[in-house]
Amino acid sequence: MRTHGVKGTLAFGSSGSTNRKLCSYILQEDYLQPLFTVHEIMLMACDLKVSSDSLNRSEKLRLVDKILDTLQLSYCKQTRCGSLSGGQRKLLEVTNKEYGNFTKALAKAATDPTWRHSPLVPVPVDRLAPVVPVPAALVCPPAYDSNHNDAIYQGHRKEVEPLSVTTVEQPLPAKLNLKQHQQRQHRPSELAKLLILMKRSNIQLYRDWTVTHLKLFVHIVCAIVIGLLFGDSGINATKSISNVASFMVHILYLWYTTLMPGVLKYPYEMNILKKESFNRWYKIRTYFVASMLTSLPVQIFFSIVYASIVYAMTYQPCELERYLMFTAVLVLNTIVADGFGLFLGTFLNEINGTFIGAIMTCFMFVFCGFLIMFSHMSDAMRGVSYLSSHRYSFEALVLTAYDDSRSDLVCPKDEMYCHYVKANTILRELGIVSGNYLFNVVTLVVHFVAIKVVGFWTLKRKLKMG
Repeated sequence: MRTHGVKGTLAFGSSGSTNRKLCSYILQEDYLQPLFTVHEIMLMACDLKVSSDSLNRSEKLRLVDKILDTLQLSYCKQTRCGSLSGGQRKLLEVTNKEYGNFTKALAKAATDPTWRHSPLVPVPVDRLAPVVPVPAALVCPPAYDSNHNDAIYQGHRKEVEPLSVTTVEQPLPAKLNLKQHQQRQHRPSELAKLLILMKRSNIQLYRDWTVTHLKLFVHIVCAIVIGLLFGDSGINATKSISNVASFMVHILYLWYTTLMPGVLKYPYEMNILKKESFNRWYKIRTYFVASMLTSLPVQIFFSIVYASIVYAMTYQPCELERYLMFTAVLVLNTIVADGFGLFLGTFLNEINGTFIGAIMTCFMFVFCGFLIMFSHMSDAMRGVSYLSSHRYSFEALVLTAYDDSRSDLVCPKDEMYCHYVKANTILRELGIVSGNYLFNVVTLVVHFVAIKVVGFWTLKRKLKMG
C-alpha cells in the first residue's frame, strides 16, 4: 500500500462529527488481557455492549457459547488469553467487536496466514458490515450502508473473498430496517459498565500475583525487618533520632513500592484502553473511576498491614488515637504515591516514567525536613519544600509520635543524660510547629485529589491524541 506521494481526502458518510460514533476499528495487532480466559473475555465484552434489558444472563451465555462453537474456539474457552496462539488471538480479537449496534465497521487487513484461512466471523442481525478475510492491499472489507445506499468499498470483486453472514439466534430478515432494529437494542448504562469494569479489575488484581500476593508478602517481611532494625526507638529517649529516621524509611518504602507499579500500569494497558475506548465500550472516566475504586482498597489494606507491624515492633506510644493517626498518614502517603505514579504513566513510557519517578522521589526526600532541617533552610528553599508531599507526611508522623503532650520518654538506667526525654525537644530541634497535624493531613488529601484530576486529564488527552 502506498503511503507517500498520495494526495486527496477520504470521506465516510455525510455527518462528519458523528461518524466516529458509527464506526468500530479493528487493529492489525491483537491486544487482549492475558490474565482472562477466552470465555471471560467474550462475556465481559457482551456485558459492556449489550444491556440486560436486551439479553438476560442465560441468553448472553448461550450467545457466547454459540460464537465460540462457530469459531471452533470452544475447546480453549477456559484457556487464558496469554496462552493462546496467534490465530486464536486474532479470531478472539475480531469477535469481540461483533457485539453492539454499529451501522458501519472499518477493518484493517489481516496478513496473518492463520487468520486468512480462519472461519468467517458470525455477526448478529444488527451488523451490516461484517469483518471478513481480505487481501493485505485492501484497507476495508466490502461493506454496504443501507441508511444512505452507499458502498463503503468499491474495489474489484475478484480481489474479495466470498462474504458469508451467519446469525446466531434467528435468520436474517429479507428486508432489514437497521434503525428500527437499533431502537430495540439497549446499551448498558455507565453505572452498569462501572460495575463490570470494577469486577474485571478485581479479577485482574487477584490473578496478578506480583501486584497482590507477592506485594503483601514483601510488605510483611520488610515491616518485620524494619521493626527489628529500629527496635524500641519509639520509647527509648536515646534513640529518638533513629525513631525519626524510621519515619522516613516508612514513607520512602511505601512511596516507592507504590509509585513504580503505578508508573507501569497505564503503559501496559494503553493499547487495550485505546481500542476499547475508541470502540465505545465505555467512557474514559468510567474506566478511570473503576480503576481507582478497585486499587484504593488494596493500597489501603497493604498500608494498614505494614503500619500495624512497624508501629508495634518499634514501641510507638500504646494509644489508639496515635495509632490511627500514624496509620492514616501512611495510607495517605501510599495513595498519593499511587496517584503520582499513574499520572507519570499517562504521558511517559515505562523507562522515562521510572526515571522521572525516581528523580522526583529524591527531590521530595531532600526537602522533607530531615536531611536538612527546616530551621537550617534559606527562605527560598523552605518555600520550595512546600511542594514536597514527603514534607507533610514526615511532619505528620513526627507530630503523631511527639505532639499532644506526650509523656516523657524512657531514659535507660545506664545512661547518665538523655537529651530527648521531653517529647517537645525533638519538635523544637526539627523546627516542626506543634498542632499542625490536621493541616498536613488535609494537604495530603488535596495532593491526592489534585494528582488524580491531572492524571485523568493527561490520560484523556493522550487517548485523544493517539
